[in-house]
Amino acid sequence: EDCNIHDQVPHTCDDMGLVRHSPEIIQLTKDYRANMEALREATIQAGKFSWQMLWTGGASDEIGSTCPTPLVKQPTCADNLRELCQPDSPSQTRAMMYAFGPGGCHGTSVNLPELQQDLANFLLTRGQYAWLGHGWLGCSQNYIFPPELNV
Repeated sequence: EDCNIHDQVPHTCDDMGLVRHSPEIIQLTKDYRANMEALREATIQAGKFSWQMLWTGGASDEIGSTCPTPLVKQPTCADNLRELCQPDSPSQTRAMMYAFGPGGCHGTSVNLPELQQDLANFLLTRGQYAWLGHGWLGCSQNYIFPPELNV
């Protein structure tokens, strides 16, 4: 892949003077991903954990996103649930973070328009280790805790 460096700011590779699709950028990306995999394994072996190790969607070896979105989408709900409930799905084999809708990093935590659906989908798709909540919305946000979660 070309300049797929986790949580980078826009134009990171351009700002570093790296040419798109060049052997250097492809190697940098490959090395970055290998280093992150080694770090993940060393962290687990030490009995530790970090948020970057959460699976928030995408490929089974993806690094967790700061700005996750719900893993089940209304237009593709049945297909999403079938995929996420498979025994070899990352939602079953990795620690999963399921985000409240609409998700992403540009919203607010005050209005959770899909709370019932998010809660149901989270309970259906979670494996042994899973978290439901907000992605990063900034330090000045009031991160609400819906009463539906008090069980």
